[in-house]
Amino acid sequence: MIAGIIILFVAVWMYQAAIQAKTSNAFVWVAIGCATFFVTQLLMVNFNVYLLEIIKDSPSGQGVDVDFSGEQVTHDSRGGFSGFFLSVFLELFPVFIGVLTAGFVRTLFVLKIKPTPGNLFGGIKDMLAGIFNGIKGSFKSME
Repeated sequence: MIAGIIILFVAVWMYQAAIQAKTSNAFVWVAIGCATFFVTQLLMVNFNVYLLEIIKDSPSGQGVDVDFSGEQVTHDSRGGFSGFFLSVFLELFPVFIGVLTAGFVRTLFVLKIKPTPGNLFGGIKDMLAGIFNGIKGSFKSME
C-alpha cells in the first residue's frame, strides 16, 4: 500500500526532472524510473523474506513467521519493541531503497549531474508542495 502511493510520487518526480532537463522523451524516463523503483522494491522484499528466515532459524527465534505471500507476522508476546521495530524497518526499507535507486536514475541519466545527497533527493520538497497546494486549492469555493 505504501509503495503504491510512493510510486505515484516517483512518477511525478521523474516527470518533473525530465521536463526540467528538457528531454524530448519525458514519459519514457517516467517509465524507466517507475520500473527501477518497482524492480528494486521487489528485490528488497525478497531480501527481507530471506532475512526473516534467517532470524526465524536463529537460536533466539525472535518469534517472526513468514506466510506464503511474503508478509511478516510478528508475535507481540515475544517480539515486544524489537518486533515492532523490525516490522517497521522491513516495511519501509524496500520503499526507501526504491526511491534511492530512482533518485540515482534521475540524477545520473535524466539530469546528468553529480549524485550528491542534495541532488539525489532534490525536487521532492517542491513536488510535494505543488501537489498539496493543488489539493488545497481544489477545496476552495468558486465564489
